[in-house]
Amino acid sequence: MKKPMPMTWRPRVRALFFQLIHVLAMVGRFVWRYRRWWVSGCLLGAFVGAGIAMLQPTRYRTTVVLSLEPEVFNQNTISSLMQVTRGYAQVIASEPVLDEVARAKGWHEDGATLRRLVHAEADAGALVLRISADGATPADAQRIAHGVTMYFIQRLETDNPRRNEADRLHAVILTPAMRAERVAPRPFVGMGLGALVGVGLMVPAAVWHAWRRRTRLFTPREAERVVQAPTLGVIPR
Repeated sequence: MKKPMPMTWRPRVRALFFQLIHVLAMVGRFVWRYRRWWVSGCLLGAFVGAGIAMLQPTRYRTTVVLSLEPEVFNQNTISSLMQVTRGYAQVIASEPVLDEVARAKGWHEDGATLRRLVHAEADAGALVLRISADGATPADAQRIAHGVTMYFIQRLETDNPRRNEADRLHAVILTPAMRAERVAPRPFVGMGLGALVGVGLMVPAAVWHAWRRRTRLFTPREAERVVQAPTLGVIPR
């Protein structure tokens, strides 16, 4: 009859558990010892981040949502029409097309400037286009978004007679450029990012400071903790 194998894994698990507790205790002492560093880094980073965010120019954004409806509904051509919609999103935000829009509308912006202000994307799995425009004021953002949208609708209706009946699309405005929201500056976002960066920069500084103190005693309390005896006196420098 075979003897049962001794359970040698329990001491190992116990040792690993105590090692984990020891590491967590060391990390906790380290965090608590340098708590003022974390607070200082967080406050300083938040202040700098908010200042940098406030230096950004004021910018507003509005979005127009278009639904591209096929003239003849055919389940077999829906996938190809979705690819066409994604192609439209790239064409709308291209510099040559935006340059044509600026000339047709008589705007002072050129295509390169509008390229930085206009964004277009197609919804996945739907014949929907979202045209967003940025501006220094809500009126500028609405003007650019509405102008680009109307130019696209006009071009779409002009090109429809040259297409096959199954490939014709008609644009319907689901959400007009009615309201523009401020997207910059965002001081609270800058404060959050600055606080994270500040704390992150304090970590290597605290690690270096702790490593420097590993063989030195700077206070009487540290000496008492090492030698396990009370302090009799302190020699001044």
